Amino acid sequence: MKILLTDGSSLASRQTAGLLHAGGHRVDTLGGTGFGLAAMTRAIGTRYRITPYGRDPITWVQEALRIAQDGEYDVLLPTQEQAAALSACADLVEDSGVRTVVPPFAALRKLQDKVSAAATLAEFGVDTPATHIVTAEGIQTWDRFPIYAKQPVATGSTGVVLARNRAELPSIASGEELVMQQPTAGQLVMAQSVWRHGELVAAHANERLAEGSGGGASRKRSLARDDVLAPLHRIGSELRWHGALCADLILTSDGPLVIDVNPRLVEPANAAASGVDLLGALMAAAFDQAAPQPASIPEVRTHQLLLALTGAADSGSSRRRIAAEAVNGVLRRGPYRGSREELTPVRGGEWRSAALLAAITATLIARPSAWRSLTNDTVSSYALSPEGWAALVDYASECDRT
Repeated sequence: MKILLTDGSSLASRQTAGLLHAGGHRVDTLGGTGFGLAAMTRAIGTRYRITPYGRDPITWVQEALRIAQDGEYDVLLPTQEQAAALSACADLVEDSGVRTVVPPFAALRKLQDKVSAAATLAEFGVDTPATHIVTAEGIQTWDRFPIYAKQPVATGSTGVVLARNRAELPSIASGEELVMQQPTAGQLVMAQSVWRHGELVAAHANERLAEGSGGGASRKRSLARDDVLAPLHRIGSELRWHGALCADLILTSDGPLVIDVNPRLVEPANAAASGVDLLGALMAAAFDQAAPQPASIPEVRTHQLLLALTGAADSGSSRRRIAAEAVNGVLRRGPYRGSREELTPVRGGEWRSAALLAAITATLIARPSAWRSLTNDTVSSYALSPEGWAALVDYASECDRT
């Protein structure tokens, strides 16, 4: 099939493109024209220039649908926060005849911003760390530290601050709110699922073995734990979800606690290595078909070496340490023994991955601070801004009135 991804810059998009290309599909992307972590792969053909998504998502939808129509794509597949815009602009999608897979906006709205998500999790009885919604006035008297302060509309890497005192809390205007969540000790795990009109068709969980830049997982291990997937079962069935639904959880001695939920796809490579084809299930749902997947094979290890390298640079590691990380990853030594590369697999003539890995390694050894430009540009290209989210809510509300 001919598939157009809504984003061409994120790690999830690069993984998605690689898996779909390996499955024999033609894959093109919207955006992602710069040199970053998702660049240089033969899995992606054309990279279309398009209006930046974050602040003007409605114009982005209009341009995306026109590109999908003109290119006669079989599916416009959401790989990042663009799922919110395609859901809000359901009338434009329907009129265009372009096939995609997103939940109804009423369901997505209950999870897209963190204030609404906190209320939804409480409504459905999903266990979370102690969570409070605080206004600008409440921040002035807040005295419980440390605390995670989460902006309602922002990605985890840019919108979450661990504040140890009041001075470190983000400033917000009167009438705005922050989600304040108590830090919780335990292992971070990621749960992923795909739904077809309220029917669960695929699910997978993995734990983060090592942290890369921006809090991402540079090394992962698959899990077979029903309790980790149970919160997604509850949320997806209650909201009659359609498409991808994911969550981050902390494993505590009393069980898993949900700390974040995302109404979109995240990195699917560990699931694929563990025998769960999340993308196949998602593509089937786009055609209103079910493609049930087996349970994950546990203990399957995967990694993203580039994320490990930028994470090492982020943490202030020496040039020697960054070089050693690269050598261990390439030679599958130490923590990389028995692990599969998710992001830059050098196979099937994918010499571009080797070139990208070499170029970024050399750049970070020469100038470790370069990790910021590699990761910040990536996030800014797909993150939805508060202004953009407000525009989508207004647009969907106007459609409901008419």
